[in-house]
Parts: sequence; C-alpha cells; structure tokens
Amino acid sequence: MMQKIPLLVVALFIVAGNIAAVPKENLARVAILDFTDRTESPDYQYLSSSLSLGVDKSMKSRFDYNPIAPEATRQQIADLFKDGKLDKENAKKAAALTNADIVIGGSYKLLKEENKMQIRVVIYLTEADQFIALPDFQNPVDGTIFQAIDKVSEKIVIKIKEIASRQRDDKDGGDNAKMAITRKLVTSWRDKSEEIAFFFYTLKDFKNVLGNDGSGGVAGVLFRSNFSSVPWLHWGLSGSILYYGASATASTTVSGTTLTSSTTNFVLGTIFEGIIGTHFVLSDRFKLYYELGPGYTPAFSVLNSNLKSVSDFSLTNKLGLEFLIGKIFTLEVFGSYTYFSGLATSFIGGGVALTFAH
Repeated sequence: MMQKIPLLVVALFIVAGNIAAVPKENLARVAILDFTDRTESPDYQYLSSSLSLGVDKSMKSRFDYNPIAPEATRQQIADLFKDGKLDKENAKKAAALTNADIVIGGSYKLLKEENKMQIRVVIYLTEADQFIALPDFQNPVDGTIFQAIDKVSEKIVIKIKEIASRQRDDKDGGDNAKMAITRKLVTSWRDKSEEIAFFFYTLKDFKNVLGNDGSGGVAGVLFRSNFSSVPWLHWGLSGSILYYGASATASTTVSGTTLTSSTTNFVLGTIFEGIIGTHFVLSDRFKLYYELGPGYTPAFSVLNSNLKSVSDFSLTNKLGLEFLIGKIFTLEVFGSYTYFSGLATSFIGGGVALTFAH
C-alpha cells in the first residue's frame, strides 16, 4: 500500500489575543499532513490519519487559523516522503505544494524488540524558513496507543505556544485565551544564529607613540555564530584594514640655530582575529554583547621617515548594543579597546556596524 504523507507544515507567526480582532485573510494557512507509516505492517496504517486528525483537533481547540486540506496535492506530497525522509528541503517543497504558511508533519515506526511505537514530529515555519524537529516520542504498543495521539498533539500545541509567547502582541490575551496564528512575523533575536557584519571604528592612541593629535580607524567584515547548545555563547572570525596617522615634530640645531620640521607618522596593516563572546538578549529586538578578539596584525609603520615592520599580535575588546531593524538587517554601536604589541600601545575607539542576521 502506498506510503502516507508525513509532515505538518505549520509554519508562521503566532499572536496571542482576541481572535475576533484578526481578519480571516490575515490568519496563517496551516497544513497538517498524514504521518508517514514506517512500520511495514498493515496493522498500524490507521495511525497515519489518526495522528493528523488528533493534531488538527487539538490545534483548533487552542488556536485559530486557516486549515488546508491537502487532498489535491496528496499524491505529490506522498512522493516527496516515500522514503520517510523528514528534512527541511522536503518540508519546503510540501509548503510550496500546499501554499501553506505552516506545515506540521511526522512519521512513526515500530521498535519490535521494545514493542514500542516511535513517533517523530517536525514543524516548518515558511516565512522564517525555520525547520523544527521535536524529540522523538515513544509509546508501548498496547491499549495506551490511542493515548499517544493525545500526547503527540499536546507536544505540538506546547511548541506552537512557545513560539506564540515570543511573538505576543496583545499582552491582555491571558494564558487561557485562544491564540490566532497569523501571517504577521514578529522578528526576534531568539530566531537568529548567524551574522555577517560590516564594521568601522575609530582609533585613538593612549601613549601617542606615533605623535600628537593622531587619528585613524579600522574597517572590515566579521562572521559570528552561536553554539546551538549554549546560544548566548558566540564564536567568530574577522578580517579588517587598519590605518592610524599622527603628526610629529623634530628639532635639530645647526650653527646655533634650532630648526623645527614636521612629519606625519603612520601605521598601515591588516588584522585577522578569532572571536569569542557573550550575547545577552534584552528583548525581541535588542541585545547586549561583549567580545574578545585575539589576532595577528601584519603591518608596517613609518616613524620619522623610517619604514619598519610592526607585525605582531593584537587583542581587541568590544562592548556593544545591537538592534534588529528588520527581518535580517541589524545596526550595531560599540566601544573598543585594542592592544597592539607591535607598537607597544593601546587604542580606544567607537564604531558602528551594519549586519545581516539569519
């Protein structure tokens, strides 16, 4: 018998509150698909539709949305999952076939030695392009197997409520209020894990090694990502160009006459850094971070018209605030403190960055 469809593509953006205030056309389109039967036994085929119907019943009792009955595309979706592969790529294809904002689905298989049914659930959020796999659930193959449908449904409801709680606009909705799953996306730092930043910051020499009234800056690009198990801990890599110049005066005495000349001293080089940092989410759109960047700086300086290499190690400290201004764009402002061992001095500065977050 042909294998059933897996996956409930439930993907979008949930707002708690009075559902009567949400026009029907603004509600998310949710496709709840039949679960894929991987038991290789006709005795458990009924679970395929029973699981999806149970999920649909639980969802409708807690959320308001536009349900999609994927009858017209059932065969095409079945072909997608005929090997039981529940991954992001196939979830996106199922969402496109059903024109769904949210897809929820899954599969089940029999663990013969343990006499248990293992059920897997996945959720795909279309506009956020987010694929969520819930922990596998196991239930004994006995009279309690029908309770497994309720348990799986409850796990999905809990996950959807978790997403909704981060995107709640109506603070008066209350814990018992029915939630409307809408097309509105509330962008949040909690959904971002990778960033590419284009940054610039100014420099000011503490010790005036190159001369007085110096100025300069650093411009570059940075990649950062968090650790999935410790989301507040980030790592990254950056590359940048450094320039700092200052005016200096030199005095010489010739035949009892003091001659004064001025010159411009400068340092020019590149900075390659590895980054480790802590990021603290203050709200959906704001986060505070501290980053430490040990690096190597191939550079040369011109001091009193003498050219020499000052390539050596550097250490940059940054304290910044980052603001999410759209789905993927962010703006950073930060202060910096950098020690360059090649010049035996430290620089302070401040800067900005335009960042793409995903």
